[in-house]
Amino acid sequence: MQTRAGATPGDAASDAGDDFGLGAGAGRLRVADAAGDALCDLVVGRRNPAGTGVYVQRAGAASVLVVGALLDWELAKLRQRDTTP
Repeated sequence: MQTRAGATPGDAASDAGDDFGLGAGAGRLRVADAAGDALCDLVVGRRNPAGTGVYVQRAGAASVLVVGALLDWELAKLRQRDTTP
């Protein structure tokens, strides 16, 4: 896992949104428990240059993380399922 400290989407002093696809139009993944309390809230950006990972950022956090590209694949399956009649 890699991190880039100090990068915040939407922060004028940072180009994290441009660098990692975490700006306007980025995906969002929210996971909640049965009571509706947030367990995880991630901004999901684009894949890294090697295509092996996806840039993510915990909502409100400064660090940008790289997680396995499997996340992107699974989210794409969900998006496709939601748009298939």
